[in-house]
Amino acid sequence: MACERSSSRSPRRRESCFEMNSRWWRSPGSLAADNPLSDYDRDVILKQNPLAADLVQLNQQVITCDSQDSHAEEPSVPPDEWYAGTKKRRPGFAKDLRRHQRRRSKTALLQRSYVEMVCASEEQARLIINAVKDTCYFVLTRRDASQECSAIFDELDTDALPLTVMIFPECEGELPLHFVLTNMFRGVGAEDMADLHRRLEECGSYPPDFCSLWLCSRTFGPLPPGFPRLESFPVGDDSITGAMYSAVLCALAKRIRSKEPGSQGRANLPHSEQLSRLRSSGHPAAPRVVHETCKEWERGQKMISGEDYVYSKESGRYCALHAGRANPKAWSLALECRNFKDGLSKEIFYQERVFVMSRPRVFRRYHRILGLSGSIGSEPERKFLQETYRAAFFEVPPFLKTCRGSPFHEPLPAKLGSSQAAVYVEENVEAQTSRIAEVAFEARERVPVLIIAKDRMHADSLLESMQMAARSRGFGTTSQDVVRSLSRTLYEAEPEQWKENLNRATMPLGATEGRDKSWRITVTDRRGGRGTDYRVDDSDVDGAGGLLLIPAVVPTSQREWTQFLGRTARQDRHGQYTAVLCAKDYAALSSKYKESMPQGGCGLEPVKMVLNWGDRDTAERIKGSAALYNCGVRVNELCEEVFGKRAEILKDPQARERLVDVCQRLRWMSVREVDDAFARLPSFDPKKVPTEAKDLGRPETAPMVGSMALPPGGGPAVASHGGAKVVIFCLDWSASMKSNDTRTALNRFQTCVQCILRILKDQVRDNDLVGVVCFGPNVQTIIAPTPKGVGGRMLQTRIASLQPANAGGTCFYDAVLECLRMLGKPDLVPREALRWLVCLTDGDDLGSSLPNARGQNVTKMLASGNAPAALQMVMITVGNLKAENVQVIQSWVRQVTALGGKGLHLGDKDATGIAKAFEVVAEFLAAETGGATEC
Repeated sequence: MACERSSSRSPRRRESCFEMNSRWWRSPGSLAADNPLSDYDRDVILKQNPLAADLVQLNQQVITCDSQDSHAEEPSVPPDEWYAGTKKRRPGFAKDLRRHQRRRSKTALLQRSYVEMVCASEEQARLIINAVKDTCYFVLTRRDASQECSAIFDELDTDALPLTVMIFPECEGELPLHFVLTNMFRGVGAEDMADLHRRLEECGSYPPDFCSLWLCSRTFGPLPPGFPRLESFPVGDDSITGAMYSAVLCALAKRIRSKEPGSQGRANLPHSEQLSRLRSSGHPAAPRVVHETCKEWERGQKMISGEDYVYSKESGRYCALHAGRANPKAWSLALECRNFKDGLSKEIFYQERVFVMSRPRVFRRYHRILGLSGSIGSEPERKFLQETYRAAFFEVPPFLKTCRGSPFHEPLPAKLGSSQAAVYVEENVEAQTSRIAEVAFEARERVPVLIIAKDRMHADSLLESMQMAARSRGFGTTSQDVVRSLSRTLYEAEPEQWKENLNRATMPLGATEGRDKSWRITVTDRRGGRGTDYRVDDSDVDGAGGLLLIPAVVPTSQREWTQFLGRTARQDRHGQYTAVLCAKDYAALSSKYKESMPQGGCGLEPVKMVLNWGDRDTAERIKGSAALYNCGVRVNELCEEVFGKRAEILKDPQARERLVDVCQRLRWMSVREVDDAFARLPSFDPKKVPTEAKDLGRPETAPMVGSMALPPGGGPAVASHGGAKVVIFCLDWSASMKSNDTRTALNRFQTCVQCILRILKDQVRDNDLVGVVCFGPNVQTIIAPTPKGVGGRMLQTRIASLQPANAGGTCFYDAVLECLRMLGKPDLVPREALRWLVCLTDGDDLGSSLPNARGQNVTKMLASGNAPAALQMVMITVGNLKAENVQVIQSWVRQVTALGGKGLHLGDKDATGIAKAFEVVAEFLAAETGGATEC
C-alpha cells in the first residue's frame, strides 16, 4: 500500500539546467560552486565584460559558456621574451620579427568579439544564426559532436583564435605586418561536448537535443589612438559586441513570443491541425500523404549537415547533396520538413508522381540524335546503349593527333614516394593522408600538384592536413598559399576566391626563377576532376613530366577515370599521375567479388582492378534493369494514353490515387500487373494500347527496412518493403460484439466489418494476401490468406456477410496462436514480405486451451525464434480488461518490436474508439511510396 500511495503522488518538477542558469545570473553574488556550468563567480565575469546587463539577459535564455568583448590595447613595446616565444611558435616570421624587434616597432592587439553558448535545441540555434549571419561567423556543434560552420576559417586564412597581432613599422608608407598569435579550437570537439554533457547532468534535467553555438564577429574592434587606418582590414568604429548581443537577444525574444499561447509552433508536425483535418477528410490520398509526411518528418530530423544536405546562401535554405554537390533543384520531402522545422521555409511543398517517362522510348522516337562526349564509357555501357537506344559509335581523334609536328601526350604513371611507386594502397585514411603529403611535397619542388579527393568533405579534410604538413615543413603562414583549395565548399562560399585559386594552381610560388622555382599544391573534389581546365604554360614543368595528378580515389566508372586523367597532359603538354588510395574505400567491392587489393606501393594493378569491378557491377545492374526497363516502357505508354486521350480520369480522386499508386510502385510490378492495375481505372482498357514491352516478371522486391515507430502525433513511420504483404484480421465475434454502443447506427462487429472493407479497398494491393479468423467459444478460419487480385470479389462478399455469434466465450489466445501458425507457413510469401496480424477483442480470454490459457504458447513462440519472419502486430482492445491480460498483450507487442517489427497496442475503454483504431491500422498498411518522397 505504501508503494501505491507513493506512486500516486505528483512528483515535484525538477528544475531544468536553463532555469537554474537563469536564476543564478539574476542573483548578484552567485558563486561558481552553485553553478556547474560556470568556472567563475557571476560578479567576476560581469566585471570583465563591459556589457554586463546584456550578458545577464542573454544567460536567462541560453547558457553562455564563454564571451569576450572586442577591445584594443594601448601601443606598447613588447618585451624580448614575447619576440622569443613568438619566433619559436612561428619560425617563418623569425627574420621579420628580428627586424621589428631591433626597430622597437609599436604593436596593437586586435580582438574580434565572440560568444559561446549552449542552446536548448538546434531550432533555437538556427534562429540566432539567421539573426547574425551577415555580421558574424558561426560554428554549430550538435550533441553527437558533428559540426556545421560558416566560412570563418577560410576568411581568416587560418584555423586560429581571432586574436591578431599587428606590428606597425616606423617607416611611413610601409605596410604593417599582422598575424595570428594563439591557437583556437574549431568549434567544440568531442571531448568538450562530453564535458558539457557531464556538466548538464550535474545541473539536473536538460533537453536531449541541446547543441553548442560559437559566434565570432566578422570585424575587429576599434584601433587604439595613434594607429593608421587600414583599408584592407575589417576594423570597426562602433561597439561590434553590442551589435552582436542586440541581434541575438532580439532573435531570442522573437522566439519567446512565437511560443506564447495563440502562436503556431512547428516543432511537432505530426500534431498539426492540418494533418489531423487531412487524416479525417476521407480523401483517397489522405492516408498516404499523412503516412509519408510523418515518416519523412522523422527522417528529416536525423539528416546530417554536410553528409545529407548543406545550407545554400543563394536560396536561404537547405539543399540536398548529390555526389558531394549541392543540388537546389532536387526535391526531398524529408528536407522540406527539415527546412520547415528550422524556420527556413513557411510551408512544406508536397509532390507526388502521376506520370512515368521512359527515356529510351522517348529517344527512339527521334529520327536521328547526334551527341559528342569526351568519354563514352566502358564496354558494358556501350553495349547497353547499342541495344537499348540503338546507338552507333564512332571516334573523333583529338585535334593534336591530326596535326603534323604537334605532339599529343597521354598522362603517364609517375613513380614517386619512398617506394618509388605509381600507385599506393594504404590501410586507412591516416596512412593515405600521410602518403599523399609525402608524394605531393616531393613533387612540388618540380611541378604543380593537383590532389583529387573522393568528395567535398574529404577535400576539406585533406586541405587542412596538407596545410598542417606544410607548417610542419617550415612554411609557416605561407602554408595557406602553398596549399590551396578548389573544393565545391569554397566555390559556394567564395566563388571569386575559387577562381583566384584556380588561376594560381599552375603558377610558380613566389618570384623565383629558373631551377629554384617551386609550385603549389591544389586540393579539389571529384567535381574539380571533371571539366576544369588546369593550364600549364611553363616549359620547365613540361620538361619535368607535367602537372602531377594525385587521385585519392579511383572511380569505378571508366568515364569518370578518363575525366580525372584529362586534368593533366592537356593541350600539347606532358602529364603524369600517382594514385594514393585507401583500402577501406573498396572493402565492399573487394568482399563482393572476393578479390583483395594489393597493399603498399605497387603498379597499376589496383587501378585496373577497381575499373574491372566497376565494369562487372555495371553489367550486373544493366542485366538486372531489363525487367524495370520493360515495366517503365509499359507505364509510359499507358500514362500517355491517360493524359493525352483520357484526361477526365484525372478528375476522379479515387482514380488519380490508383494512378499515383502504380507510378510509385512500378519497380515491384510485372508488365501484366501494370496492365491489371490500369484496368482498375474507370472505363480504361490497357489491352487496347499497343506495347513494345516484354513481360520479364517483377524487376525487384525491395528489402524490408528495420524497425518502425509511431510518431507522437499518431501517424506511422512505417518502413515497408513495397512488395506483397499478408494481412490477417483476427476478430472477436462473441455475443458481446452485438452491443450498440459505438454512437453510430452500427454495432461493434458491424463497425469492424466496415473498417476492414475500407482497408481492403484502399490499403490492400492486388498482390497482397488477406485472411480472416474469428473467435468466440471456438476459433474458425473464415478466409485463408488469399491474393486480392485473385479473390477480391470473394473477399468482399465473405467479409460483408460476417455476423457475430449468439454464444459467449472468448478464445482469444488460441486465435492469436492459430494466426501466427498461418503466417509462419514457409511457402505463403517470400521471407522478406511483411506479415501483418491485426487483432480485436472486447473482453478477457475465456475458453482457450489449458496449455495456452494465459497465452503461454504465443509467448513461447515469440521468444523462441519460431515467430513468422517480418511479423507486424497490432492489438486492439475494447473495454476494461484485467491487468494481467493487458500485460500479456503488451509483452507480445514488445517482443515483436524487439524482433525488428512493429508492435502496437491500441486500447480504448469504450467502443467509440474502434473506428479510430482501424484508422491507425489503415495508415500502417498504406502503400510504401518507393521513391516518391524524393525526386
